[in-house]
Amino acid sequence: MSIKQKQVVIIEDDAVLRRGLRRFFDKERYAVIDFENGEDAAIKLLRETPDLILCDYKLPGVNGLEILQALRHEGINTPFLLMTGYFSDEVRENAIKNGATQTLEKPIDLNLLKDSCQKLFKEEDRFNFKKSNLYKQ
Repeated sequence: MSIKQKQVVIIEDDAVLRRGLRRFFDKERYAVIDFENGEDAAIKLLRETPDLILCDYKLPGVNGLEILQALRHEGINTPFLLMTGYFSDEVRENAIKNGATQTLEKPIDLNLLKDSCQKLFKEEDRFNFKKSNLYKQ
């Protein structure tokens, strides 16, 4: 039985940061799809659900919080990490209230990001394992 490669979507308008995050996730052996704007990402995310979404808060057009709200409204509960260079308690509280899994302050601490991803995927795998065993009974 082969293990499915986890898919991560990155939504970041800063090309340098987007490429850096892509390299980071490639190195960690995740499948990566990236977008430079929220509109293109939202269209894709409403059709296909990745294992993790890493999204900038401040984007041209639709911002990260609006993307999160749209996904949750559609019943898409994919773990959602909101990145921001404009970190405040208000941003964090709004993100969590709307269903974000975690907020990350820029510049991104890659060790923290790696730990967060590993923890999220470990919990997801544990849940899926328990669920699959439940259906076998």
